[in-house]
Amino acid sequence: MCLDESFRNWIKLAIEELFTNMVRHNEGGGEGIEIRMDVREGHLEIQLVDDDVDPFDPSTVPEVRLDAQIEDRRAGGLGLHLVKAIVDEIKYDYQIPWGTLKDLVHEYKRIVKQKMGASFPENPMDQIWGSIGAVFSSWDNPRAEAYRELNGIPSD
Repeated sequence: MCLDESFRNWIKLAIEELFTNMVRHNEGGGEGIEIRMDVREGHLEIQLVDDDVDPFDPSTVPEVRLDAQIEDRRAGGLGLHLVKAIVDEIKYDYQIPWGTLKDLVHEYKRIVKQKMGASFPENPMDQIWGSIGAVFSSWDNPRAEAYRELNGIPSD
């Protein structure tokens, strides 16, 4: 994909604005911000990735009121407004940092042990058979019976 100079300048402007916002506003942060570029189905896809930061979804930022008097406008948001005007689409994807995910799994296992009186099984086959057993043991509970009745599923 060959990009003319004008298009490259718009891309640089959008990346620079998003990068600057990430540096200025992200709480936490890893070693750096990774910029990934790829061409998919004739479209240029750019990703800016920053690990171990608090979530911030740019789609939740209120639209800038360009028709308002300068003293009635809230500070900020013009850069994001500019980027939205330049690009076709902005997607936001927050992934739980690895350390946080490990802490969640550890806490879940602790709760299972506390509630069930036994540790969560580490063996995948034990986990599968435990899941199968849970499905069969729930067959006659009121919620399962109501579900079968609503969907015309026989209970025998």
